[in-house]
Order: sequence, then structure tokens, then C-alpha cells
Amino acid sequence: MRWCLLALVACGAGGDPGLDAADSTCTHAPSTPIAIGTVNVGSRELSGLAASHTVHDLLWTHGDHGDTADIHGISATTAAAHGTLHLDATAVDWEDIATAPCMQGRCIYVADTGDNDLNRASVAIFVVPEPASDPVGAVATSFTRYDVMYPDGAHNVEAVFVDPRDQVVYAIEKVASKHANVYKLPLSGGAVALAVQVAQLTIPGDDPRVTAADLVIDGCNARLAIRTYDALYELRAAATSSIPALLGGALAAMPVADEPHGEAVAYSEDGHAYFTISEGDQPALHRVSD
Repeated sequence: MRWCLLALVACGAGGDPGLDAADSTCTHAPSTPIAIGTVNVGSRELSGLAASHTVHDLLWTHGDHGDTADIHGISATTAAAHGTLHLDATAVDWEDIATAPCMQGRCIYVADTGDNDLNRASVAIFVVPEPASDPVGAVATSFTRYDVMYPDGAHNVEAVFVDPRDQVVYAIEKVASKHANVYKLPLSGGAVALAVQVAQLTIPGDDPRVTAADLVIDGCNARLAIRTYDALYELRAAATSSIPALLGGALAAMPVADEPHGEAVAYSEDGHAYFTISEGDQPALHRVSD
């Protein structure tokens, strides 16, 4: 995604000119989902997607509960497997992934936040510097782990997104009811940080369990994609809106492929498409252009 002041001027929006700008075009008209290939990275339970912002046309993905601490690169145009970033860490239940600025420049944020049995005293966010080039084979990578606990007991979280303006991490709980709490997860070294509830979303549909999320902010809009097993929704607000203001908007249904166990969503590098994927053996990677 380009560092672009032009988009801010063209759209008449205010904000930080250093913000990642998707495009100077403010309109989005989602197309019909298309399958662009199958993903084979050695995991049957893929659980997250994020677009690289250092390697063109690369997506990052990872396995679910019980998998290794590996971040896999796949092609955003063919779904072919690329290299793997390996963390010397224990992945308890990795559930989502995001890319955003960080102190090192650009980072991958991995959410070890799954808790189906609601018995984890704390969860973790792993922050990994994004490589400047496509990894070849399995490459060991550095990382920083941040531990967080919720103020009101354990929560099962499979959806995490990062605000690129301030690098704050947000988590949406996965619950069977239509009311899902949203928490801010502070990243502080040393002691376990305390999450803060910032909103509650009302999720429509027959199955409101939230399985993934992704945020993109350009010169015109802030857009948050929220994935459930069988549907996809989007919240949209002005680019200068706060996250609580964005979360207070109305969810709009978005086109999504018929995937048996939808687990991931990611906006493209330029913000004018999004990708989805399901769990399963060599699942199809779907793209919707907008």
C-alpha cells in the first residue's frame, strides 16, 4: 500500500499525510467472488489472512489450534505457497493475523487469542517484523510477545484488527449470541496488560459467531470487514473517525463465497479487493474486487 498524500487531497479528507492510503478513488463496488487458486501450506485449519505491505502480491496466513508457530506466505494472484516465517514459540491457539506499522517499520501481528474452553488466564499478541523480501523456504524470525488479560474473565477471540494510525490492537469476541464485545488490547512489555472493552457489536445472520476481521484506512474511508462462518459484513466511516465511532455504525452485508467454514478475511494491499478462505484440506482462496 502506498504512502500517499494525493488520496487525502483528492478526497477532501483530513488526517495524517503519513497514513497508508489505498487509492485516490473513494468509490467501492464489490464484484462477485472468484476462486483464484487452492492453498497448500501443510495446514488443514487455516485461520487468518493479511496482506503484506513489504512484498507485493503476498498474503500471510497461519494454522489454527495445535499447529506450529509458522506464518506462511502465499501468492495473492494464484494462492501458490511461498516461504514461511518460523517463530521459536508455542502457538496455543493462533486465530487471526494483521499487518500494520510498528516501531520497526512494518509488522505482522498474530493473535494467540483462541479459547474455546474459556480457561486461559491471559492471551498473547506476537509482533513480527515484516521481511523486506519474499522468504525462501522456512526462515527463523524475531518477534516480541505481549500478554493481555480481560477485565471480566476469559473470552474466545478469533478476530483481531490493528489501527494503522496508532498501532492499537482490537479484538472481537466469538460468541453464539448476536452481541459481541470489542476490546482494546494494550501492548506493554513486562507485566500482563489489561484489556479494555470499547464497544459491543450486534451481529446479524443465522450464525453470528465472528471468526475474523480486517481494517483498512485510506484517504476517504475507514473500513472494517467482519467475518462470520457464513457471511461477511463491513463497517464504514470517514477516514478520520475513531475506532469507537466506526464500531458504532451500521453493518452492511458484503459479497462472500460459499465457504464451508469461513475463517479469514483480508483487504488487499491497495484496499480495492478483499480475500477470504475457509478451513479444510487445500481450501480455495477467494477474491472480491471492489
